[in-house]
Amino acid sequence: MRARIARVEVGQSREQVHAILGDAPVRRPGHPDDPFATPLRTLELATGAGSAVRVELYVVAAQPAEGCPDVHFRDVPIAFVGDTVAGTGWDFVERSWRGWGGSLAALREARDGRRCPPPPAVS
Repeated sequence: MRARIARVEVGQSREQVHAILGDAPVRRPGHPDDPFATPLRTLELATGAGSAVRVELYVVAAQPAEGCPDVHFRDVPIAFVGDTVAGTGWDFVERSWRGWGGSLAALREARDGRRCPPPPAVS
């Protein structure tokens, strides 16, 4: 997936990007029957200017880990404004997020990836 994402360029249409990336799931170490979806997640924002922003997150690396979560992964976002790639990578998304009308709390949640359930309360 990493090599395919490197072929994504600003100005390409969403259709072109999906043709490059495909929709095959990404193998999750230790969980062959539960791969990561492609894209992993999609975030949608309506900007104040009336245009739509769509951020699709793609898993590019995964490794087994101890504890929860038992798989750590690295993802790369691709940001579309309208139907066109505006930029890729977390640096671009973080610089643009508030200007698009997104909250920092929503961005943090998107960056956190998979969460573990909270520990049980001590009685």
